Amino acid sequence: YSATDRMRRFRSIRFGLDFFASIRNTLSLTQNIVKGTFSNEQTQDQEYLNQNKTLERFGFRSANSESEFERYNTQLNYTHRFPKQGQQLSANLNYSNGSGNEASNIVNSFFRPDGTLYSVPARVRNAGRNNNDQYTFEVDYTNPLGENSKFEAGARTFTNKQKSYFSSFSLLNGSETLLPLSNNYAYSETVNAAYLSFSNKINTFGYQLGLRAEVSRFEGELIDSARKFGYDYPRSANRFFDALFPSVFLTKQAGEGAELQVNYTRRIRRPNFWQLNPFIDINDPVNLRQGNPQLQPEFVNSFEFNYSQNYQKGNFLGVVYYRNN
Repeated sequence: YSATDRMRRFRSIRFGLDFFASIRNTLSLTQNIVKGTFSNEQTQDQEYLNQNKTLERFGFRSANSESEFERYNTQLNYTHRFPKQGQQLSANLNYSNGSGNEASNIVNSFFRPDGTLYSVPARVRNAGRNNNDQYTFEVDYTNPLGENSKFEAGARTFTNKQKSYFSSFSLLNGSETLLPLSNNYAYSETVNAAYLSFSNKINTFGYQLGLRAEVSRFEGELIDSARKFGYDYPRSANRFFDALFPSVFLTKQAGEGAELQVNYTRRIRRPNFWQLNPFIDINDPVNLRQGNPQLQPEFVNSFEFNYSQNYQKGNFLGVVYYRNN
């Protein structure tokens, strides 16, 4: 049996301003501040039975924890509208940084069935802190080339830096022993990308062609052991064509209310930090967790055929697809 009492408190403020430099140029600045505090108290009654389901000992666990965080987000936007209707250039700069800390105390006490002490109470103290910085800059351009055609292009760069320190101590007779649960790590993730897209419609036939190029890098480190892990994609300049991601969308009106669509896309899925981190997490002794630092990005080639039909009282959509990872 366990009982938990939680408290969560958030405070936030958001403000900004728009500056209309001219009829075609707008500059916007937005600031967001969020702070939060959490507390958690838990009690748990435990029973340990042998294979005959006879009580061997019982236990009592109490745990309390407190944590807090703060996050600041600054966003700067610029928009330029050309004289041509629908033609636009926009740029966005986003900076976000935050930090947090946590502390917890856990006590496990065990007793024999007659109530006498089974073992010395096990006491654990945990303490952690972290900080994070994220930078995003992107530019997008849109230009309608006709009534049914449009050209789009853009670029984006994203950087995410994280540091985390977590220490777990066993307390006995007034002294503390650092446990293998402790884990200090840092990582940096960077993704640079650019894209082109063109769409058009000729009578009942429409199409959209796109191409995205993406270069990514992940650098992780276990601070205590100086062990490093991560990936670069593409790994070398002569493999640059592997970093190209085309997309094709073809659409055909096949009669009143009917439409056929054929799509092809190539996408990338990158492993996250926890999938790469080689540190062995033993928080749950029954379910150990460890990342694989040799993991590389995964690529998905997706083909789809869609048929849709609208009726007076409903519609039908059929999809056949094939995906290769």
